[in-house]
Amino acid sequence: LDTGKAVRRYRGHEGPVYSVALGRGLLTTSEDGSARLWHVGTGWEQRVLTGHTRPSSVLSVSEDGRRLLTVGPRSSHKLWDLETGAEIPGAWQTESGVGLAAMTSDGRLVARGGAGSTLNVWDASSSSAVRSVSIGAPARRLRFVADDKWLLVEIEGRPVELRNVDALDETRPMLPEPNQLAGPDYGVAYVLSGDGRWMCARTYGGDLQMWDMATGRLSRQWSAGDDQVMWVSLNHDGSRLLTGQVEGTGSDRPWTVRLWHTASGAALREVREPPPRRPLPHVSPAGAPAVASPLPPTTAH
Repeated sequence: LDTGKAVRRYRGHEGPVYSVALGRGLLTTSEDGSARLWHVGTGWEQRVLTGHTRPSSVLSVSEDGRRLLTVGPRSSHKLWDLETGAEIPGAWQTESGVGLAAMTSDGRLVARGGAGSTLNVWDASSSSAVRSVSIGAPARRLRFVADDKWLLVEIEGRPVELRNVDALDETRPMLPEPNQLAGPDYGVAYVLSGDGRWMCARTYGGDLQMWDMATGRLSRQWSAGDDQVMWVSLNHDGSRLLTGQVEGTGSDRPWTVRLWHTASGAALREVREPPPRRPLPHVSPAGAPAVASPLPPTTAH
């Protein structure tokens, strides 16, 4: 990043790379069906994980970098031990249903939306589901949050809810009703912090809402101003929020990117972008904002 030059290439896949992630090295998946673990500094291929038919994608990496959860064709899921390269067997592999799954930060539990609108939580060391509950409709999103004590579940047409990992029947509805959330436009209606402790939602009324994932309660709400919020991005601990906003209507709308202090709702700074460039806001884990402005395809950069 100091020079902007490429310093390493990782060669070995026999098809286009589908996803990348960082654990105890660089993790990649490809159309060739394999997942590979690379030593970042040398480019050496440390592990080749085979078992999926092509293609496969990374879903989750444990915080200690020892376990990897991948998904392949026909919603097949595989859990890997990255220290040995061995697949960890479990019933989540062959269960029919949607290709949606999540793993706790320690790699101990795997959640999956199954057939018949069933939600299952599996213990990676066991061959049977630890807990199972009917949720009435297929889940669209799953993620362990709040120190892995709660499971965020998004079901189409219903408010986002939290389910107690130890008792899946215990739920906490979150966010406004679906018809009060801002439409997807260019981005999404809500975003999670990297540590899973906070959620920011944007409403049709132009408000920004911070939700505490540990309690399921609205912590703070403030107006984003007259500009329509199109993108939101939170840093790792949820202390900073970056928004991409537009003024008025039409294709020549100017963009404003604002950095917010979420505890107070105060705008810390803003950057204006002339039309027609659409900025892509991002916040680093430390909270430093970055804004990428795509240039026309004919422009050298």
